[in-house]
Amino acid sequence: MADDAQAEAPPRQRSLAHDARLIVATILVALLVVFAVDNRRETRVEYLVGHRDAPLWVLLAATALVGALIGALVTRRRAHKH
Repeated sequence: MADDAQAEAPPRQRSLAHDARLIVATILVALLVVFAVDNRRETRVEYLVGHRDAPLWVLLAATALVGALIGALVTRRRAHKH
């Protein structure tokens, strides 16, 4: 539905929306870089059968990636049902 509204919007409105998304994405990437640089220390992760040391930012990024993947899969499944 949001795509329909944007498709009908005048070209300048679409450009402003695109610019706003680009600005937000740039800010988020900058925050992620600062976060990664600030969280470089090694952290031990315990498994059922062992452990591994890894930088904290890698662990957090992997967790966020898995969460985003799960969210995308759930959203895609809902979209196909309708």
